[in-house]
Amino acid sequence: MYDNDGSFYYSKTVVIFNNNVGIEVLGLSPNIIYNSANLSVTSSARAQINIMVSDVQGRIVQRMSKDVMAGENSINLNFSSLPAGTYQLTTSTTDGAIKTLRFMKL
Repeated sequence: MYDNDGSFYYSKTVVIFNNNVGIEVLGLSPNIIYNSANLSVTSSARAQINIMVSDVQGRIVQRMSKDVMAGENSINLNFSSLPAGTYQLTTSTTDGAIKTLRFMKL
């Protein structure tokens, strides 16, 4: 690195530990879909995630369980059987975490 006076020096090394335990749902992409989407999930260990899709009236239209491995996971979800509309995707994990994401199916 260069200091304000132009002299060069090395910055200090900082160690960062990630002590997160469990599963974290990062997002769904794209959020406007035609047939399928990818659910991004990170996990500290092999686990299972439950996925429930409901329409705007709250009716459950799809349920599924997916296995995730330790690390970053991209889960491909097939929504080709759903009619066009707005939906909520709710995930629940074995550690009790719940996350709801919204998407639109064209």
